[in-house]
Amino acid sequence: MVCKESLGKYIFSKCLNFILILFGLNLLSCNAPDAFPIVPKIGFDKVVFKDLTDAPDSLIIFINFEDGDGDLGLNRDENDYPYQDFDFVIDEDGRIVTLSAMDVNPPFYQFSFDAGQNSTKISDTDNRPSFSCDDYDILYINEERNVFIPKDANTNNIDLTQFHKDTLYVVKNENRNNIFVDFYRKRGSNYEYIDWKRAFDTNGCGIDFNARFPIFDLQSLNSSLEGTIKYGMVSSGFNVLIRTDTFKLSVKIKDRQLHDSNVIETGDLTLQDLRQF
Repeated sequence: MVCKESLGKYIFSKCLNFILILFGLNLLSCNAPDAFPIVPKIGFDKVVFKDLTDAPDSLIIFINFEDGDGDLGLNRDENDYPYQDFDFVIDEDGRIVTLSAMDVNPPFYQFSFDAGQNSTKISDTDNRPSFSCDDYDILYINEERNVFIPKDANTNNIDLTQFHKDTLYVVKNENRNNIFVDFYRKRGSNYEYIDWKRAFDTNGCGIDFNARFPIFDLQSLNSSLEGTIKYGMVSSGFNVLIRTDTFKLSVKIKDRQLHDSNVIETGDLTLQDLRQF
């Protein structure tokens, strides 16, 4: 019997310290709610690169979009299901699994904080992977491993002597973001995926370019929308990884009902061709 009620509610606020995300919007709100399908559709407009001498460089992509019910955007504080950052992995006794725990009791379950407090079996055996930021997160947890402190919690009124920091086994949730950008570097006639999370950290603890764009206008929800999203990605890594390379970008967005848009790809790009001063 998996004990789930003892687990606290998870709240998380992602800090983007490697990437500065800049959003702009040219928006048209239509009166007819069925002007477009409710699944968002996007198209490529342009990409520009700003090579700065006194600040990290900026790669900016302009994406045209249309959406039939206007349910686009996630605010930073929307971290409840289904937008949570991750689900915990718990064992048969309902305890959160950590990297170093010696008393785990398989099978393992993915524990989701939804209205039904659902858990799904993910392994019959102890299959904990080695440490990576894809599979683990560090939080305060009690000795019984059934109470934890969210990262953004105010700890002034919490007795931290009852907790210790530990490395918790988690399943990351794609739905925590609503814009997804992948980079591919050209090698001959083929393209290789650039894993930004591992480009400068072998444990995958770097930051990729998947993120959230906010709700543009609350009054536009449930109305057809079309416009252009300006998405700026700021990183000192562009001139390190793709300085003289040919590359392309793949982009999709996701709406609040978790509909995925179509995936768009740019043509071949170089920083030199995109550079703006």
